[in-house]
Order: sequence, then structure tokens, then C-alpha cells
Amino acid sequence: MKFGNRFMHRALFGALAGVGLFAICALPGRADAGDVTVSPDHAIGAIRGGIFLPTDNATSKNLGKYVGSAGLDISFAQSPYSYRSNISVDYMEESLHGNNLRMIPVTVNQIWYGGSGVSRIRPYFGLGMGAYFIHVRDSEDPSIASNGDNKTDYGGFAAIGSDLGSNLFVDLRYHVVGSVEDLNADGFQASLGVRF
Repeated sequence: MKFGNRFMHRALFGALAGVGLFAICALPGRADAGDVTVSPDHAIGAIRGGIFLPTDNATSKNLGKYVGSAGLDISFAQSPYSYRSNISVDYMEESLHGNNLRMIPVTVNQIWYGGSGVSRIRPYFGLGMGAYFIHVRDSEDPSIASNGDNKTDYGGFAAIGSDLGSNLFVDLRYHVVGSVEDLNADGFQASLGVRF
């Protein structure tokens, strides 16, 4: 069972990394200083990597303060210099001392840009909501110590971030999900991403 979970964990991170590498390689290169790469305002997707920080003390004690995270955003509507509507899929997982938390949010979200449309650094804020697929294993709870407990819950997030130019961006989200088997899955997700 442990081998299967590790394999799926590595396969998902590998797939997301592969999509990101493909996206970076597929972007048009610069022939000279006058050429322009794909504008972040016209990008159709993004890949993010970073950490998830649970805000509940009991969750941090059972799983550690940092949980690895990765995400993929696909834009289905956008207005240059104004807003971007996305479907996002994230993956967060950590195991420690026989405890495990795996969370896969699938959300619809929108970000709104502030600042000048011609600026390379453009702050934004956003809101999202959707389904959170959660798996919890608690080594101290005999009912879920071996196989864990799976739950699908509705949740959402608020985000702030900034495009940094050259298709790079930073993103900070606060996810509100609630508890599964006494582990609260709320927390901050901090990511560095690239748009493609």
C-alpha cells in the first residue's frame, strides 16, 4: 500500500513538472532584444510549485509545518490587464509518523489585476471555490490508522499575488476547507509559477 501511494505521489509531481517543462520549452524564444515572448496577458495556463502551511496547531504537530504543493491553472476567459478566469487543480501531500494528509482541490476561480496595464509587475487578488478531495490517515485513530479516510468537501480560497514579468508570478492563497477526522485542512499555500 505504501509503495502505491509513493508511486502515485511521484507520478503526479512528475506529470506536473513535465507539463511545466514542456510549457517553458514551447514558449517562443528571443531572436534578438526586439522580439517579445508570449505575453502573460495572453497565456492560457500556468504551473505552480511551492508549499502548503496548515494553520491548525494539531495538524502541524501531526504532519509538520510544511507540506509540498503543486498546481496547474487553465484559463478559460480573460481580459488583458483586467481579469483572468481559471480552472485549477492542486496537489498537496505530506506523511509523518504514520499520519498522512493528501488534498486535491479542483476549483473555479477568478483573479483581478490592479496597477497599470503596461507595468511588468502587476499585483492581483482572487477568489476561488470548488471540490476538495481529501485523504487523511491518523496513526492514533484505530478506525483509520491502516487505510485512512477519504472525504470530498466543498471549500474555497482567497488569493493575492503578482505577475513579475517574463511569465513568472508569485501566488499566496488561503484555503478554507474544514476538518476531516480531527485534522483541520485550512492553511496557506505559497507558490512560484510560470504562465504559458
